[in-house]
Amino acid sequence: MTRIRSAFGGAFLLTLVAVSVPASRACEKSPRIADPIERALDVCLEAAGSVDGEMQACYGQAARAWGTRMEAAYEQLRKAGGFPLIRKSQRLWLALRDADHAMWVRQSRTVGGGTLVGLQAAWADYERTRARALELETLSES
Repeated sequence: MTRIRSAFGGAFLLTLVAVSVPASRACEKSPRIADPIERALDVCLEAAGSVDGEMQACYGQAARAWGTRMEAAYEQLRKAGGFPLIRKSQRLWLALRDADHAMWVRQSRTVGGGTLVGLQAAWADYERTRARALELETLSES
């Protein structure tokens, strides 16, 4: 611990504490294993072994499932009356998601990529969509 403090001047410890505290109920909401999408993902990844293409397909399935939940939460929020703000927020989020995905695709083509870049892109799409779905679900519950 002393080494870390002297090397980072205490900033590391503060960052560690800040990251450990959930920023919203979305973080508290889901022990991943309790969610059916996450259980299905775990089963799929187990069956995929270490085959990148199959793992990529697992993350794609999970991202689509989270996307369905995200759309349902969005519709619920829209019907609750926050339409102009939620629509603007969702459009901006979708634009960011699409730009990030395009960045991953370009990276895989320009660097020579390999299967790992595709797997990273699939994981990023999954994780981003999962986080947004949980965020919208949390908003729709409040």
